[in-house]
Amino acid sequence: MIANALAQRTTPTVSNSPSAEDAAAAAAGVGVGLTCCVLYFLLIAVSIGAWIFTAIWIMKDAKARNSENAQLVTILGWIPATWVIGLIVHLVTRPKGNLVPCPHCQKKRLEGSAVCPHCGQP
Repeated sequence: MIANALAQRTTPTVSNSPSAEDAAAAAAGVGVGLTCCVLYFLLIAVSIGAWIFTAIWIMKDAKARNSENAQLVTILGWIPATWVIGLIVHLVTRPKGNLVPCPHCQKKRLEGSAVCPHCGQP
């Protein structure tokens, strides 16, 4: 009864081969460790993907809106330690308005701007 309460075997085994219980415990330990590694690498991959996506979006949006802080926010967006700061600065300081396609180059530009920031045409 005490052995059952403490979840131990009632009789010790003398065999050198592992028992089914030991094999199951070892397999469960390997499975948990492998799952943690996969989740860790998945988290790293998602973080790197979010950083690259955000940096590219900041760069394109700042140029399309002809932002006066375009170079600053682009540099902040591409530095891994400051990409969130670059995103916040860009969202706060970017010119407001709708983006429309340029009739000459078909790239997005701020509606009502005198010239396209991409091709320089009116």
